[in-house]
Amino acid sequence: MSRAAITRVATLDVRCVERAWPWADANAAAIEAFWHEAKAKQPKLFDGPVFMFADTRIERETFRAVCFETRFSRLLYAKRHGFPDPNVTNGFAMGALRAADGAFLLGVMGRETANRGQIYFPAGTPDPLDRQDDGTLDLEGSVVRELAEETGLQQGDYEMEDGWVLVEDGGFLAFLRPVRLSEPAAEVRSRMLERMRRLKDQELSDIYVARGPGDVDEQRMPPFIQAFLRWAFVPK
Repeated sequence: MSRAAITRVATLDVRCVERAWPWADANAAAIEAFWHEAKAKQPKLFDGPVFMFADTRIERETFRAVCFETRFSRLLYAKRHGFPDPNVTNGFAMGALRAADGAFLLGVMGRETANRGQIYFPAGTPDPLDRQDDGTLDLEGSVVRELAEETGLQQGDYEMEDGWVLVEDGGFLAFLRPVRLSEPAAEVRSRMLERMRRLKDQELSDIYVARGPGDVDEQRMPPFIQAFLRWAFVPK
């Protein structure tokens, strides 16, 4: 059972800075060997720039942190080893898609992805595309982009609710934005699958519908997703 901490906040304030990652530098040779092996198994993996989070804190109803650029290979190596550096966090934003009948819709990751077979909301680790001109990280924009890229949903297809739900679990820090859909889950799923088939790069292999705690898949869902769903299905 996950010991994830779940917190509601009104706003996010994440600032991009130039910063070294001493732990990753000290493990550079091991990371390079790991990445070479990972690429041999999954050739489509891309070692692009991503942001990691540090100095995280909550002040009143605002989450604050800094983020710094690193390579995906370093992030993946840290993840596969349980995030041994306690000073750095893997932060990412997700649109928590909820249909009109109360069911959640999650993506099933495709075979060519680093997390193949896992089930979670459409998401991506923030990268330089999410950095704004003032140096802040646009996590709401990340949610919009990932929904479009992974499911084909556009902004007119859903309504973003106010605020965020933070789920912290080990080295993971998920920023979940409640996203409402006006149709029942079965109809939305059918539309999403149709649009996914037309995407140039299809990251998801399926859309999973969770209608209650009994649909929490402990084998394929990361612990932080399991924790969020169990929390969300409790009447507030």
